[in-house]
Amino acid sequence: MIRESEFPILNFDDDRSAKISVQQFEGRKALGIKHGVVCFDADARERLARAYPSEVVGTLKGCGIAPLNIYAVDFNGAKIVLHQGIAGGPWAASIMEELVAFGAVAQFYGVKFGQILYGGDSLCGDVWDKRDWDGDDVRRQAQTELLTLAMEMVTRI
Repeated sequence: MIRESEFPILNFDDDRSAKISVQQFEGRKALGIKHGVVCFDADARERLARAYPSEVVGTLKGCGIAPLNIYAVDFNGAKIVLHQGIAGGPWAASIMEELVAFGAVAQFYGVKFGQILYGGDSLCGDVWDKRDWDGDDVRRQAQTELLTLAMEMVTRI
């Protein structure tokens, strides 16, 4: 039943049945993947997809970007979806909306969900410091290790 409010944006529907639910998709091909990592660094993502057994399970396509592969990676006995995050403008806002929605859906269905946001650059000073993440092998190794750590953590949720 919808509870009306003086302000329509605050209306609330306490009906727990969803308009779209997992049950509607029963019988369709399932990937059996319970974990996912979004990585904004394309090079680190590609290095990890090459370092572990992986397969392309989809492609992210959108306005103004080249198609980006979505991988299913076999990581220490767990399958993890690994895909490219898009930074900048409407893409960044869209991803943040999706992450908030994922959290809300997880809460609705009572499933575990966690998010880790790591930023390699700094906006602390008057000038943007990108910290030269693309600079050398040591930094590239650090990126790969951070992504590997993220994959390790999601398998423990």
